[in-house]
This record gives sequence, structure tokens and C-alpha cells, in this order.
Amino acid sequence: EVPTDIKDTLNDLNDYYKLLQINDYTEDNKKLLDSTYEEYANKIKAAKTTEEVNLLYSEAISKLGDIEVVDNELIAYKVEIIIVLNSYFETINKEEYTEENYALVLEIYNKCISDVESANSKEEIDNFVSEAKSKIDNIEKLDLEFENYKKNALNELTNYYNSIDKNSYSE
Repeated sequence: EVPTDIKDTLNDLNDYYKLLQINDYTEDNKKLLDSTYEEYANKIKAAKTTEEVNLLYSEAISKLGDIEVVDNELIAYKVEIIIVLNSYFETINKEEYTEENYALVLEIYNKCISDVESANSKEEIDNFVSEAKSKIDNIEKLDLEFENYKKNALNELTNYYNSIDKNSYSE
């Protein structure tokens, strides 16, 4: 038979554990919460003195309370920022870059998305976004007006060449 003080302590621990389960946890932290609860419930059941029960209960409450919960406000901010980043990326004209430079833009954009997803604070997110935007803004763009001028000149030359009657020239 489990002594009354142990039963009461286990009930209190179980109540606290159930209260904590209301919170959002990552999958790993949910497992940690469960295993920590089980570990301390077993230790309390095996305790030999009231002092030991009280000490284990205090440790359990402390350890369970220290398990990090999901910051839903931060998650919402990440989602908002990723939507903004996607909109920004859609405004980037691939034609304005060389193939290599566009690949660099894409790499910076993808790294920024990854960094935002793993960030631990709004400040960290803001820094990642600011840094990525700055890097993208500093990537050299093509002079589209000049590129179009070259393309038109080449087209005119090709059209002229194709219009020449090659049979009227002797070899």
C-alpha cells in the first residue's frame, strides 16, 4: 500500500502534469514532458521518506515547468514574414539577372526562408530578412534596355541575313 503522503503527492504531480498538457509543445518536448512525469512519478513511488518525497516533488515541478512551450505568437510572425518574403520574391524579375546571379538570388531567398523557420525571436527574424534583402539588392542586374537593344540588333541582322537570296551569289 502506498503511503498517504505519496498518494497525495502523486495526485498533485498528476494534476500539475495535466495542467501543463494544455500548452503547446513541440513533438520532442511533449515526449520530454511525458518521460519526465513518468520518471518522477516512479521515483516518488519508490521514495522511503517524506523528505525524499517532498524533494522529488519539488524537482519534478521545476523540471516539468522548465520544458519549453511553443510560442504561438512567434509562429504567427514567422508565417506572416514568409508570406511577405514570397510576395517580395514574386516581384523579382528573373530576366534582370544572369543565370548565375539569379541562382544566387534564389539561394539567398531559400536560406532566408530556412533561417526564419528556425529563428527563436522576432528580432532574429527581422535581422535575417533585412540581411537577405540587402544581399539581393546588391546583386548585379542586367541593363535590360541594353540587353533588349542587343537582342533587337541581332534579330535585325538575322532577318537581313535570311532575306538575302543566297542563290544569287557565286562561290
